[in-house]
Amino acid sequence: MLKIIINYDFLEALIFEENKNHETANKIANTIQKDHFLYIPCHVLFNIMKKLDKYDHETNIKFLENIQMTTRIDYQNNKQIFQSAYELYKSNNSLTLLDCITIKYMQSKQIKHIISFNQQFDQIKKIKRLYKLDEYNPKRLNFNTY
Repeated sequence: MLKIIINYDFLEALIFEENKNHETANKIANTIQKDHFLYIPCHVLFNIMKKLDKYDHETNIKFLENIQMTTRIDYQNNKQIFQSAYELYKSNNSLTLLDCITIKYMQSKQIKHIISFNQQFDQIKKIKRLYKLDEYNPKRLNFNTY
């Protein structure tokens, strides 16, 4: 059983067919097992919902119902997480503030795995990023070891 963060760019690729990583995201999504604990931090969910607002209400409802059935949504990013994320953001110009919030959220929940196409997560020690499937064993989630 793994605890895994689902990042914005993965959700975006999964939802929108025109995304260059759409096919890979679908393959990864089909590989995720029922015993994995999937987490979507509130800032990630809110950003993807902002993009989905361009679509009809029924599409948004279906997406939210699916997400609620398959993941754990954490609506609490406390001030301490934000403050430590802000400190990381100030000291690292290659990460966005949202990336820093995700990193600090992961650390607070002791989550070491993330599904993301964002290479910036590779520079963070103790975070393992899944961005593709192992071509020799495509039925298993295969995280990098950076």
